[in-house]
Amino acid sequence: MHSVKKREEFQDICAVVVTYNPEASLIANIRELRKQISSILIVDNASNNPALAYIADLEAIEGVKVIYNRRNIGLAAALNIGYRYACARKYTWLLTFDQDSTITPGYIAAMLDAYGSYDKRDRLAILSPIYYFPATQAVCYHNRDRSSPIAVIERTMTSGMMIKIEALDKIGGFDEDFFIDCIDHELCLRCLDFGYKLIEVRGAKLAHSLGNSEQRKLLNWTFTITNHTPSRRYYNARNRLLTYKKYLMSHPVLIAKDLSNFVFQILKIIFYEKDALTKLSYTAKGCYHGIIGRTGEYK
Repeated sequence: MHSVKKREEFQDICAVVVTYNPEASLIANIRELRKQISSILIVDNASNNPALAYIADLEAIEGVKVIYNRRNIGLAAALNIGYRYACARKYTWLLTFDQDSTITPGYIAAMLDAYGSYDKRDRLAILSPIYYFPATQAVCYHNRDRSSPIAVIERTMTSGMMIKIEALDKIGGFDEDFFIDCIDHELCLRCLDFGYKLIEVRGAKLAHSLGNSEQRKLLNWTFTITNHTPSRRYYNARNRLLTYKKYLMSHPVLIAKDLSNFVFQILKIIFYEKDALTKLSYTAKGCYHGIIGRTGEYK
């Protein structure tokens, strides 16, 4: 059992889940989340039927509110709706989730325990879980040192991230120019530039999906391909280039590491993914638009 103080802390967190044509699994994911969070906001980016029926069913759950956008305004803009909603209601934390992510037991308690034990809480902006990918059975750690239950990190993913509203106020929310993809990495770099800390909480695990992931093997080396759509390849490439331009001088090592990952991603598309030529075409266009500074929704 958690103490009264811990239960009160649970009330100080607002979860925002952005949806776009979710599958029926969304219902189970929200029910699991509701077991640990008392306030959940679903921001829907103009889903179609039957997805709208799933979302409508969730409105009957106490503590769940839905905001319906008339068009797909992008992930970042939808997250900012959640951010403003939490601000208006004086929440301390914003917890962000993708529609296909599943919370695990003890997740929020582990997050709050980690925050309580961290000695630089005044500079702490983001708490991240570790990520488990059911499709490939892989587990992602953003810091490879597993000797401690808490590890300082420099980047994480949007889904499962718990961020202080106060920090979001100072850094300016999510970058809506990105629309989708790399929103999380840009946000993390901005937090670092403002002097904030990010930590990974080993006791909090999130079951998460990355595209239509599959594992491949080359000799004794196993790696993952995500099979993202061509349009996602466009956004990923464009927003990476936009991030590189913005943070190369302040974070050259991180940018170099990400660039090497980007090159490896392109090689995996070439040798392992279907429709490679189309995806490479969209990737090239994204790189070009990133260089010339084009932002927003791709049309």
